[in-house]
Amino acid sequence: MNLPQTTLKRPAWLKMSHLESLIAKYLEWQGLLVKRNLKVGRGDCGGWKIELDVVGLNPKNQTIVHYEPSVDTVLKIKRGS
Repeated sequence: MNLPQTTLKRPAWLKMSHLESLIAKYLEWQGLLVKRNLKVGRGDCGGWKIELDVVGLNPKNQTIVHYEPSVDTVLKIKRGS
């Protein structure tokens, strides 16, 4: 069955992995201000250089935390990168 392609954008919370969502909710529960999928550094040919998955700011002591969760079960050494 051929389904029509939609041009609707998925909400940001659907683009996150379950780990990103869990970490973001925990940080919010701890009182941190949270940004998800934060794009950083303009690329030379457009786009962005990197994307930070979950970034939290503690407004009380002005500290920043950054998380890049992965569901990859293969060790980086075994992948060769």
